[in-house]
Amino acid sequence: MVKKYEFVSEKELKPAWDVCSSCLDVAKGITKRKGYPFECYPIGSFERKLVTREIGGNKGFDIDVDLVIDEPSNGGKGMGKEIFDIFFDAVRKSFKETEFSDPEDSTSVMTLKCKDPKNSRIIYSIDLAIMFYDDCGCAHVLHHYKDNGGYGFQKRFSDGVLDKEEWVEENIDHDVIADEYLRLKNRNRDPSKHSRSIYFETINNLYNECHEDDSTYVSLPFEEQRVVIPQPYCPYVSVWENR
Repeated sequence: MVKKYEFVSEKELKPAWDVCSSCLDVAKGITKRKGYPFECYPIGSFERKLVTREIGGNKGFDIDVDLVIDEPSNGGKGMGKEIFDIFFDAVRKSFKETEFSDPEDSTSVMTLKCKDPKNSRIIYSIDLAIMFYDDCGCAHVLHHYKDNGGYGFQKRFSDGVLDKEEWVEENIDHDVIADEYLRLKNRNRDPSKHSRSIYFETINNLYNECHEDDSTYVSLPFEEQRVVIPQPYCPYVSVWENR
C-alpha cells in the first residue's frame, strides 16, 4: 500500500515545540551544573516548515533538535560516554512529568515519543542530537557505536547543495517549495529514502527549472530527474536575472 502524507499545521506544531522547549530549558540547568551548558535548535523539516505525517498512520510527526555544546577538549575524544550519560539523565528527568515516554538511545539521537495509548498511536516524536561545532565550523555529532557499545563524535558532512538551497529559498515562494516537496514525498517508493534527501531533491528540481544547464553545479543521484526548462526564465519569480 502506497503511503500518502500531509503537512502538519502550525496550530499543532507550536504547542508540541512549546512543551519540548520548556523541558529542554530544565535540562539545560542540569547539564550546566555538570559542566556542559548547551543551546537547542530545531532543525530539518521543522526549521523549513515542511513537517509531514502519514495520512491514517499511527506514528505522528517528528521534530529534530540539535543540542549544541561547546567544543570539548581534544574534540571530545574519550569523553563520549560521559557526555551521553549526563545528557540522557538530564533529558529523562526534565521530561518525566510529561506525556513522553522514557528516552530511547538510538545511533545518533535520543528519541522521546508522545503517545496516545488509548488509540495505540504516537502523536509525535522528538529526536535530540548532541553535537558541537569546531573552530572551522564543522559539525560533530555524538554517536553510539552499537557494535562495541562505545560513544564518540562523528563529523556531519554537508549535502553539497547549500548554494542551490540559498538561491531557491531567496527566489521561490515557500508554498511552491512545499508543493514540490509534498509531491515528491507522495511519489516516493523507496522506504529507505529520508525526508532530508527528498528535500534536497526538491531544491534541485526547482533550481534546475529556473536555470539552463550549468556544469558548475552537480545534482545528487536521484531515481528520477525532472526535465530542465529549456528557456531562460524562472516560472516562480517575476524577474529573470541573466547569469
